[in-house]
Amino acid sequence: MTDKQLLSKWRFAIRKKAKSFNSEYTDDLEEIGKITVLACKDSFEEEKGLKFSTYVHSKMEQAMKDELRKLGWFGRKYSKKNQMLPLADGGINKELIDTSAEELILSRERTLMCRDAMAVLSDIETQVIEYMYWNGMSLLETASVMGFSESRISQIHKKALSLLKEKLDEDFTDSERE
Repeated sequence: MTDKQLLSKWRFAIRKKAKSFNSEYTDDLEEIGKITVLACKDSFEEEKGLKFSTYVHSKMEQAMKDELRKLGWFGRKYSKKNQMLPLADGGINKELIDTSAEELILSRERTLMCRDAMAVLSDIETQVIEYMYWNGMSLLETASVMGFSESRISQIHKKALSLLKEKLDEDFTDSERE
């Protein structure tokens, strides 16, 4: 795939990720996203078992956050209530923590339950859920990246949510019995 084709395929995801920061630097962030996608093409190692899309989204978000840190700007999405920003030494800024330990544990448990429940999904259903919920992509963007129509992605999404609901209900019922 040529660089131009790759950027064309990722343009919606790049734009959405850049806009998600609610920053005045959206155009700059889009450029960072393009550079990151091209860099990922060269540095991606399929042998490590990671999907290219997961790798790109992770690297792109980190590159955009790094750019915002350099500029000294954090949008509402990264306010004290909503986000704990990592420090350069890998620690967490204690001033930004506005969540009790119990809430963090419950949130972590819910995330783990959802990840475990995803085992019932097919690869395509898993990809749709990851794109939409972990990467924040819309139906249209997911369809574009995956090469399906928006209505087909909607069908897959609906089926995946139904399967997840069944699995989570089943797990919840089982845990109540114990």
